[in-house]
Amino acid sequence: MIAAYNMYFFMALQVNLTLTSYWYIGFATIVITTLSNLFSDFLYLKNPAKPKGVLYIILKGVSLLFYPIMIVLYLTIPDVYHNKGVLVYVGGALIMNRFLVFAINAVFKIYFESVRNSRKPPMPENKK
Repeated sequence: MIAAYNMYFFMALQVNLTLTSYWYIGFATIVITTLSNLFSDFLYLKNPAKPKGVLYIILKGVSLLFYPIMIVLYLTIPDVYHNKGVLVYVGGALIMNRFLVFAINAVFKIYFESVRNSRKPPMPENKK
């Protein structure tokens, strides 16, 4: 995923256009939002039956900042030899990756909840 993101910036370097500040912003965005999504999923798996706390909501909110930041980057990065389309493909791949991670998380949550519910001890019967 990160290698595909770097492709546009390597193409810009070939025509002596340095976009290092844009690269730092985009790379930091990818790392921070991915880690916050991962940590929020760990918090959910720790106890899925409990209501989620403020930390969980903050982490999910930070992970959703990925989309507006990437849109702003796309609008502000200069177009060199009409290769800005590479960012569209990379952005589409990153968004598809997010949806796949969401689907996989949903499957794991359903699985863990079913395993957790199946391990409950049976209720003792009242004998009179």
